[in-house]
Amino acid sequence: MPLSLAERRLARVAKHVNEVTLGIQSQLPQPEPMPPVPGVADQAARAAGGETHAEAERRELPPAVFPTPGKCLTEDDLAGIAEPIIAMLEAPAEDAMSRTAVEGSFAQHGLKVVWALEENGWQEALQAHVLVTVKRRVDEALLATLPHLKLVAVAFTGYDHIDLEACRNRGVAVANVPGYSTDSAAEHCFGLIFALLRHLPMAHQHVRMGRWVWPPGNELAGQRLGLIGTGDLGLRVAEIGKAFRVSKIIGFDPVKNPKFESLGGHYVPSLATVFLHADVIVVACSLTAETKQLVGERILRLLRPTSLLINCARGAIVDQQALTRMLTERRFRAGLDVFEVEPLPPDHPLRSVPESHLVCTPHLAYKCHESLLRRQELVLDNILAFLAGSPQ
Repeated sequence: MPLSLAERRLARVAKHVNEVTLGIQSQLPQPEPMPPVPGVADQAARAAGGETHAEAERRELPPAVFPTPGKCLTEDDLAGIAEPIIAMLEAPAEDAMSRTAVEGSFAQHGLKVVWALEENGWQEALQAHVLVTVKRRVDEALLATLPHLKLVAVAFTGYDHIDLEACRNRGVAVANVPGYSTDSAAEHCFGLIFALLRHLPMAHQHVRMGRWVWPPGNELAGQRLGLIGTGDLGLRVAEIGKAFRVSKIIGFDPVKNPKFESLGGHYVPSLATVFLHADVIVVACSLTAETKQLVGERILRLLRPTSLLINCARGAIVDQQALTRMLTERRFRAGLDVFEVEPLPPDHPLRSVPESHLVCTPHLAYKCHESLLRRQELVLDNILAFLAGSPQ
């Protein structure tokens, strides 16, 4: 049977990949924003006369590269570049590939990698034609130091840390990698759901303490699943939820997704409806100016002691102060992979909420070996397509 595109991509880079180190890393990289989903607050933007998130997504996301008109590389441009220089602010695959492996994968295509932030690396990076970043900001001040730059390759789905206007003014294209971690994030959502429904962290400690008898938990089957946002992430969560035989799937998103409805999902008219009628609520929208603190204190008060709130999207979508206070008061249960301030400060009150009501992970929903390899390959594809004069 022929290999799928994803399998071919993984095979192309697999020989360069070191084995993943088992165990918890002493220093984890900064987390990554979740994939953009058509906004759940577009109505407010439209009412104000501005551009909705869906309109912005249609304008900027497809295709992945947003070149300033007339600034794509020509044959004359390429003729003057003997060996394109790729300046890395960060490794696209984080610790899923060694630097040697990254360099090798680019070298196969005649691309020279320089690590811009290493000692003496910036001098060589000044000649770069492509700049690769994961989470580090690229602004006018940085762009001004790179006179030969043609492309900023973002190894992120989100690109709010890139000054797009400054890039346009300088004729620098920007490429992102949408959707590389949809499966990773969706699967992690259900990991948090089952950790809470079956009290897995506490049960683990219970056994380690030499005990055995444990009270019953709850099944996911028969529960009502609510989604805030029905883009790629929300749709994947709905698909998995359906496989677990939830009794109903409801979603709130002004931008209707026919695929969500074809799965049996039902749209509701307001955010409050989701919080009133769902047993398990998953935040699955992107962080925008409109969705920041979309879930405020008055909405959170609609939850019940048996309710589960899951957030593997972005922390700032939920009012962090209200969330912290209500979890401390044990008003509902939550599974959180993201926080407005990361890393979570050592003295943050959320660290003291008992495991019966809160399970936390350090923004790792996106971080799977497969998704990081996929991200590396997509970044390389974006660069190769751009240098070929045919941005994808």
